[in-house]
Amino acid sequence: NPSVYLNYIASGVLSVRDMGNDPVYLQKLRAGIERRSIDAPDVYPMGFIDKRGPYAAPTGRLVDTLAEARAAVAAYASEGYAGIKLYSSIEPSWIPVLTGDASALGLRTVGHIPPHISPAQAIRSGYREITHINMLLLELIGDLTVDTRTPERFIVPGERGGSIDVTSSQAQAFIDLMLKYKVAHDPTLATFLSQYRSRPGEVAFRAVPYADHLPASLRRAQVRSVSYNHHKEDAFQRTGEVALKFIKRLHDSGVQLLPGTDASLPGFALVSELECYALAGIPNEEVLALATLGTARYMGQENTLGSVEVGKKAYLMLIDGDPVASLSALRKVALVIKGDTSFDAKEILRAQGIRPF
Repeated sequence: NPSVYLNYIASGVLSVRDMGNDPVYLQKLRAGIERRSIDAPDVYPMGFIDKRGPYAAPTGRLVDTLAEARAAVAAYASEGYAGIKLYSSIEPSWIPVLTGDASALGLRTVGHIPPHISPAQAIRSGYREITHINMLLLELIGDLTVDTRTPERFIVPGERGGSIDVTSSQAQAFIDLMLKYKVAHDPTLATFLSQYRSRPGEVAFRAVPYADHLPASLRRAQVRSVSYNHHKEDAFQRTGEVALKFIKRLHDSGVQLLPGTDASLPGFALVSELECYALAGIPNEEVLALATLGTARYMGQENTLGSVEVGKKAYLMLIDGDPVASLSALRKVALVIKGDTSFDAKEILRAQGIRPF
């Protein structure tokens, strides 16, 4: 969707990790970016794999057998993907084989946790990154009956996550396991706080800072309807507070956090994600490092991206404000430079009917 690409660019986001994609479409998109016939961020895709079935994801490569899944890993490696992402319907017994194949091909395995195994078991089976904060909360809840292919993966953490003690020995043991295996975490915290905090008829939590800048059609899409927290608002609210505390504990312990969105208007949502880290108590300077050099280093791109240095790509944004003082300044983008091309961020927004910040 070109409007999504332009939302990224107008937000100064010039490199993205694509966590769920259609391989055929993505090949065309990346070729267009390379030819410079499409204005979009550079894409570092994760090869999405799920098992066919009633809860299969509507994207990526769907497989029926372990042999097909192994072939999908090999195909993604040959196509230059940055890693492998396993989804919720994957057979747990397949995980050690697929992560082993991926590792042998130089790829990291990330993803959701399939049903009836714990995140700790997934890590011991070869996961090197876990996606979404709710998946980590399931580890500390400790209920292996949860079917993570279904909305239970949202409902159970929302209902029960508020009782988690993030300073417990159980929490510390899990953090130690993540550190031992160098497991990173993409929490998509702003999206989950929108689930934990928002109410029907209200603007989603992540969109509050920018909803009034949107044209009516886009603003309407940011208003919440009845969701998983209906009639359980207090419990979900408490889970949101636990999620913030756990993110701070993970960061302070040295676990790599990877800012992600999983939301519409992803450039705007990324700033909201960073603001959630600050809300958790992570200093702004460290939040900015997570979104720039930290992620570049994690993706093996620190020699070309992540900081302003001679010899690196000229991927730059000029903002009207000081993000160290307030991360909201990241929305006040004036100029974006991608190599030898510059973009007037405010004109891009105006052309989409969005009032600049």
